[in-house]
Amino acid sequence: MLKYGEVGKGIYVNASFDLNAAPFTELTLKFTLGDQTFTRNTGDGVTAPAVDSPALPANPSAGFPGGVLPANTYALYVTAAADWDATAFDQAGNWEVCLTYEDAAPTLLHGDDSTLQIGEGC
Repeated sequence: MLKYGEVGKGIYVNASFDLNAAPFTELTLKFTLGDQTFTRNTGDGVTAPAVDSPALPANPSAGFPGGVLPANTYALYVTAAADWDATAFDQAGNWEVCLTYEDAAPTLLHGDDSTLQIGEGC
C-alpha cells in the first residue's frame, strides 16, 4: 500500500500484453477517485521496464494474485513530490487506474483495470 505523501514509491500497472512489441509513442496512466482525475504519461516518467518487476503483493480487486510481472508487460510510475496536492492525489482512498498505450500505427490499447490503495500518512 502506498501512504499519502510518499515520494519515490513505484506504482506498477499490469498491461497483459507486450508494451514493446511495437515501440510505444505514449503510455498514460489515468488516476480517478470520485470526481478527481489526473494523468501521468511518458513525459512524466511512466515507463515500460524491460526487466521483470520485483515480487508484488496481491491486488484482488484488479484480479492480480501477486508475484512477478514479466518484462515489458507492465507500466511503472515512481511517485514525486508534485503528486501530493490538489491537482493530483488529493486524498487517501481506493483510486482507479487506467493504462493507455499508443504507438505510431496508430494503435490504442488499454491495460487491465486496476485499483491503487492510498492509505493515510502519518
